[in-house]
Amino acid sequence: MSTQRRKALTVLLADCGGSVQQAAELLTDAVKEVAADDFWKTKKFGLDTLLPKVLGKAEAFRARQSAKSPKMVVPLPDFGVGQFVLYRRERYAIEAITDRHIDLWDEENGSARILINSDDIRAIKLLEVHA
Repeated sequence: MSTQRRKALTVLLADCGGSVQQAAELLTDAVKEVAADDFWKTKKFGLDTLLPKVLGKAEAFRARQSAKSPKMVVPLPDFGVGQFVLYRRERYAIEAITDRHIDLWDEENGSARILINSDDIRAIKLLEVHA
């Protein structure tokens, strides 16, 4: 192991109060952050470049993750793709469901995207379809 890498690992462990588990978690999150960064991939930066920046990169990854996964304020009813719903007095079919939004579709009105944490989610009512 190079002196530079050994020194950076020692600093990381010191920042984590000697906790190898915490240092490993920080390093994992930092790797996830730079793995999604085209600049890092293009430059082909390695571990020696990342180690001194672990805290900042791990913090950036964790901040991005918390922003991507908002806490659900309203419990989401059991909607399924293909079900018919009533939204703003119009009948739609559920086209897609993700952790962030529901896509609705209707021939006449086109598509509508409803964010999970918006007030509009409460306006979607499941329609009973009778055969």
